[in-house]
Amino acid sequence: ASVEGGHVSNSAARSVFRRGGRIARVLPNKLSFRILDVYNGPILVSCLEERSGHVVLTSEENKERQEGAANGLASPFVKGRLFDTYSRQAVLQAVKTSSSYSNLLKRLLHAGFDLGPSNGDEGRVKRQGNARCWRIVQEPIVVGAMWDRPGLFGCLRWQPSASDFGQEWGTVCVYRDDSSPVYIQCWAIYQRCSSTAEMRAEL
Repeated sequence: ASVEGGHVSNSAARSVFRRGGRIARVLPNKLSFRILDVYNGPILVSCLEERSGHVVLTSEENKERQEGAANGLASPFVKGRLFDTYSRQAVLQAVKTSSSYSNLLKRLLHAGFDLGPSNGDEGRVKRQGNARCWRIVQEPIVVGAMWDRPGLFGCLRWQPSASDFGQEWGTVCVYRDDSSPVYIQCWAIYQRCSSTAEMRAEL
């Protein structure tokens, strides 16, 4: 992450701290393409990248056999893996009826899924298994989601590539622009908390 000194306006804030008596902010290293995990409650359903390719059903046992192009749905704007057989038809239907990656995200949220920043295959094992999840609500609208598993903090417009946007205790995604008051407030809370219980209490 790059660090610059000087005044930080609320609309530009990312991570704010003091260094040598001066206020500095950490700007995120952003991935060149978006990549988001799709959840059905606490269950990791899929990982979708904003790149052309195939969306395929995969598992650790049949990884090589199932990841071939012949076994997946081709798309000009998304590639990814489906991990949950119970939710795969809903995700594939959203892919088929979408015109872009952004449109796909809207359809997935409308279908009742939640979206979270992904840290790739190296973190997938940590994102699977038993975990609790909560939606962040600005009544009556859902503005984000949180899981008590190791992960990153992000939004739907871009995803961070640096680990300084993550916590061992939780993953958070805000469904609002990164200049919005909701995003900025959630980011500040995420940075100063040490557990999902603390963040839930502050929210």
